[in-house]
Amino acid sequence: MAQYTSATFTGTSGNDYQTIVFPFNTKFKAGIGGVYMVTKRSETDDGKITHEPFFLGSAQDLVESFKYHSMQYQFKKYEVNSICVIRETDEGRRKEIFSDLIEKYRPLLNEYF
Repeated sequence: MAQYTSATFTGTSGNDYQTIVFPFNTKFKAGIGGVYMVTKRSETDDGKITHEPFFLGSAQDLVESFKYHSMQYQFKKYEVNSICVIRETDEGRRKEIFSDLIEKYRPLLNEYF
């Protein structure tokens, strides 16, 4: 699995969540679960990398989540190019992280679909 680097997202609680950033077309290995943010990664004129969040999700297994994701058309439409993953096996903890981040970022595709 190729990866870019890492990115940190801060939730409404003030907690920082370190993510591993993968290219959007990454084929994940079975059994990797966590909270993920689908983003449009870009570079500013001064060389800083930014991420515009379009969708936030949670999955027990990322392979299954992306195999037939219901947002594929919208992902293509908005030219997303990255998946930022917080690996977490505990379902309760995934829900906490998801709630914290969704309140702060309110990604476009979560709001409208």
